[in-house]
Amino acid sequence: MKTKLTLTILGILNLLGATSLILSAIFLPVNELKIVISDNPDVLRMGTLMSYLAGVLFLIIGLILLMSRNCSLVTAKNLLLAYILGELAHVYVLFGIFRNDSLMNFPIEDIIWEIPVLGLAIFGYFKAKE
Repeated sequence: MKTKLTLTILGILNLLGATSLILSAIFLPVNELKIVISDNPDVLRMGTLMSYLAGVLFLIIGLILLMSRNCSLVTAKNLLLAYILGELAHVYVLFGIFRNDSLMNFPIEDIIWEIPVLGLAIFGYFKAKE
């Protein structure tokens, strides 16, 4: 699989995730999103701020991936490896920490899409070609 295609797909997915997080933080109250389980306004505000932060981080990742599509094969594989390691940490936090915390509400159907994204990154890394 061409690394340019893998980096493009992953970059677009991250930009879509960033857009979703930022727009939902702007237009939807966090208690409607049901991300944070609390009636405390400070906790709900913290959930909104967390959505902004996560959205900007996804934006940074997406832009880096999209803007590095024309790099060499070695650099692209290094980027994919870094993305895989970061995504493994992200999946652990979502499934291992957030999913089991009494304050957070992350239904499995909302976070299961992380698995195919990780699979694409791994496939793109091992089948990388220019």
